[in-house]
Parts: sequence; structure tokens; C-alpha cells
Amino acid sequence: MDPNYHGFCLRLMDRLGDNGIIAVVILRKQSADLLVDTWIMSCRVLGRQVEEFTLNLMVERAWEFGCSC
Repeated sequence: MDPNYHGFCLRLMDRLGDNGIIAVVILRKQSADLLVDTWIMSCRVLGRQVEEFTLNLMVERAWEFGCSC
């Protein structure tokens, strides 16, 4: 397992039901940067602020890895 890679998935459950896994993200640390290698998201959840939430998680991961934002 390469320590420069970090991945996570998101599951969405709301009042309308369980949407299951709706996103997969793979990040790669390169020097002081955390690059988005892969970001796949279900079209069923677009426009429901999930994109913004996912991007905020990526920023949090960058800080955890000591990257500059």
C-alpha cells in the first residue's frame, strides 16, 4: 500500500431513503500538494450540496497530510 495515496467513499442517507455509496475519491500526495487522482460521483446526488461537502473533506485531508492549501 502506497502511503502517498488516500481514498474514501461517501454514502448518503436522507429523509427520502438510502442512496448507498454515492462517491469515491482517491487523493495522491506529491511534495506539499494533495492532488485529486480520481473523483467519481453519482449524478443522482448532484446539486444537493454533496459536491461542496466532498471538496471540504478533501481540504481536511490535505491539512491532515500537512499539505499547503
